[in-house]
Amino acid sequence: MIRPNEELFYFMKQLRSELAAEYTRIQSRVTEDPGTAGEQGEENWAELLRNWLPPAYQVVTRGRIIDHGGKPSPQVDVIVLHPSYPRHLLNKKYYLAGGVVAAFECKLTLKTMHLSKTFENCAKVKRLTEARQGTPYKELQQAIYFGLLAHSHNWKGTGEDLALKILDTLENHQFDGPNHPREMLDIVCIANAGTYVLTKDVYIGPNIPKDGGLELLNEYKTKEGIATCYSCSWEEDDKPYLGTNLGNLVADIVTRFAHEDRSLQSIATYYHLSSLRSPGLARPRLWGTKILSEDVVKRLRIEGTNDHQWSEWSKNL
Repeated sequence: MIRPNEELFYFMKQLRSELAAEYTRIQSRVTEDPGTAGEQGEENWAELLRNWLPPAYQVVTRGRIIDHGGKPSPQVDVIVLHPSYPRHLLNKKYYLAGGVVAAFECKLTLKTMHLSKTFENCAKVKRLTEARQGTPYKELQQAIYFGLLAHSHNWKGTGEDLALKILDTLENHQFDGPNHPREMLDIVCIANAGTYVLTKDVYIGPNIPKDGGLELLNEYKTKEGIATCYSCSWEEDDKPYLGTNLGNLVADIVTRFAHEDRSLQSIATYYHLSSLRSPGLARPRLWGTKILSEDVVKRLRIEGTNDHQWSEWSKNL
């Protein structure tokens, strides 16, 4: 009998095969009609999200997001809308920032030259909603989740060497736009190479862990701070149940949505327990406490963080 987690991993590997086949098909005509090829690639990702997110979350393609004053974002390839989004406005191509929960740029073949613009666009989109205050989660996570999705890439190599080579390039561009952790790109998923998930760890207060936390603070010669890094994971054929690129993508999106929508916490927890969202290699960068409000820092210094997954005072956000 197939155990549930094995079946889940099978579904994700099947998705990767389907995307690879679509990439081959689309690439055969990309030189004669690059615009249509790009639209087909975007629709591949939109359909994946429609099939793996709850149906109440509408997924649309090619639009701009506007803030409460009417300021528009750059064009975004795929947009996920909150279940409460007005049906009358679904096809207007200008989407209200307050009703957008995620936005994605899509590339058929990701190249280094694409990265700076993507990180800049991410920061612009996240600035369309006001910064939140009151808890570490609210102050470090902006309301709109932003990702970069690609069928393939133009880096050389395979396996771990390839994944880490791409990680080096991402890290070189990660601040080409963002100037605060809440403005950073949340995820990069390259279907045939690896997934890079942004993680944020709060190291303030009386219960900072020795492994990772205190070691990092000592490295920076400081007593407290907030760490951000892109956790890099990749698929290995000889270790089929240690995570998949698309599995990491789905699990991370659902987990982020579940912080805002409690109805998703059960399935997000299942993904976590089934190892669909796998750990990866990371190289943290430390931020000072000024990126948080004084009230939040004051409380953290007294009470510290906790280990509850859905707490807005958790160490891992």
